[in-house]
Amino acid sequence: MNPMNPLPFKDYKKLLRHAIAENAATRGYQGALAKAAGCQNSYLSKVLADAKAHLSAEQAFRLAQFWRLGEDETDYWLELVQLARAAYPPLAARSREKLAAIKRRSEDLKRRGPAVTIATDTDWAYYAAWYWSALHILVGVPRFSTTEAAAKALQLDPKLAAGVLQRLAAMGLVRAVDGRWQVEPGHRHLPRESPLTALNHGNWRQRAVQDAHDPSRASLHYTVVNSHGEGDFERLKAVLLKAIDEARAIVRPAADEDVSVLCLDLFRPI
Repeated sequence: MNPMNPLPFKDYKKLLRHAIAENAATRGYQGALAKAAGCQNSYLSKVLADAKAHLSAEQAFRLAQFWRLGEDETDYWLELVQLARAAYPPLAARSREKLAAIKRRSEDLKRRGPAVTIATDTDWAYYAAWYWSALHILVGVPRFSTTEAAAKALQLDPKLAAGVLQRLAAMGLVRAVDGRWQVEPGHRHLPRESPLTALNHGNWRQRAVQDAHDPSRASLHYTVVNSHGEGDFERLKAVLLKAIDEARAIVRPAADEDVSVLCLDLFRPI
């Protein structure tokens, strides 16, 4: 059975049809949905075909359990059903507000990863230029753990690198041990509402453009302007959020042997 993600959908019946289509190779899947919901297969068919027929809150919750949805996904799915059942406009408006809030909550990257140290808005120095975070992470790789090696790898002036590393040490992010730098445990993450977030993204986007000027590098730079269906933007965002989760799962347990930068952009230019 394919895992379900209701967050890209705005209509719970479209999600049901999508689930059935995605599991077309599973014999009797619609019947299994009906059984899980606690209703007859004929009634589920009526729900799918009749705009006035709806799942009850209990039936919707049973399906959330059947799909093993997470907390945000369950809340969103149940609210989708509530929205479809709402005949009173203020109630429908309230459901739309709740759906938007759940989506924002689910897309908050600091909730999708491990426990992190949230950087405060007083940490302007750390986000002043790309090489601050680059040095912070790079010296955790043993072959780049000296000031000289890290500066050479990043093509920085050794005096600049030394000064930044001293500041990073004062922040408690690195420490010097026998002439080499070690990274202190912990993670840093800027909340999306921080005024430093745009600065941080801008610094690394500029560095990515600089890297793209050298076609000999084994880098991947991809930019495309797409036209697509109205509801596809949310589906694209769900795909990319899943990719972020999978990328984190790869790097979190990995040994400190190399350094890379992942920049991911998806936006509406209209």
